[in-house]
Amino acid sequence: AHGDFAPLAQSRAAILNAEDDQNEQRRRLSAGLRQFGATPDDLGDRLMRMGALGIATLMAKPRDGGFILTDAYHELSRLVIEHKIDALILDPMAELHEADENANGELRHFVAELRALAVEHKIAILLVHHTRKGAVSPGDMDAARGASALIGAVRAAWTLTAMSESEAESFNIPKDRRSYFARLDDAKANFGPFGAPRWYEKTVLQIANDEMVPALIPWKAPVPRAASVEDCAAMLAEIERGVDGEPYSPRVARQKRSIRALLQRHGFTASAHETISVLLDAGAEIANFRTAGRKIAQGLRHNGLPAAEWLDEAGGASRACAS
Repeated sequence: AHGDFAPLAQSRAAILNAEDDQNEQRRRLSAGLRQFGATPDDLGDRLMRMGALGIATLMAKPRDGGFILTDAYHELSRLVIEHKIDALILDPMAELHEADENANGELRHFVAELRALAVEHKIAILLVHHTRKGAVSPGDMDAARGASALIGAVRAAWTLTAMSESEAESFNIPKDRRSYFARLDDAKANFGPFGAPRWYEKTVLQIANDEMVPALIPWKAPVPRAASVEDCAAMLAEIERGVDGEPYSPRVARQKRSIRALLQRHGFTASAHETISVLLDAGAEIANFRTAGRKIAQGLRHNGLPAAEWLDEAGGASRACAS
């Protein structure tokens, strides 16, 4: 098992890697197996690695229009039959077709061919694809680069994203270590429930030829502690005092007036929104007030404190917590 991924039976898998040469594939496979105390020899004939000396196009787009399945596609299909493959991993999708990634019709055609391959040979296919440029939210199925037809056609999808700054801070991970962690989130699960994020740590392992190669190892994120009665009392007292003459803001942000600073002092950054809900249940309120600059803002109060120009008539106390 790898984390909570546990195979139901021993199966045969094949990897078509269109980016890395055979040596790099061997290094990564060896490092990945080290966490199980295993070597590539332990796999026997249950894993077939494939690469491309040139272009690994499975579906081509001739100049006269339309699409054709290439010799590489037919050879792949033959190998699936010959080696009795149960699961096929294709990495990355961008190297495997000549379709316009931003054209729904063309991308749908490519995915339909892969689906036909899966149905014909009764195999599972895992298609590795890049995300769009810019920030990507964990579990966002629209994070896939190109047309949306891809996500519409697959049965299940996941996102693999780097640990964010706020997550690193909440887990007490040093800034120079944040890049060593990644999370895998459900983005689509036909007729199935979404599970919790799966965390991984990039760990450098020594392989048989003494090279040091990184591999992703399941990592258990610290479980945020729940706020006790004593914790709530201490934080409510701070809410009554306010900060710099004004109420705390309920927004979890980097501003000095943000409730985030109070939560951080008490060790609740990892469960910020849950802890705010506990404070609201304990009597804290979110209401509008007028700042020293005469602007209207939201603030936290308890027992009517801190003293401020509260505008209950304008907005009233509210338990809606902004993030």
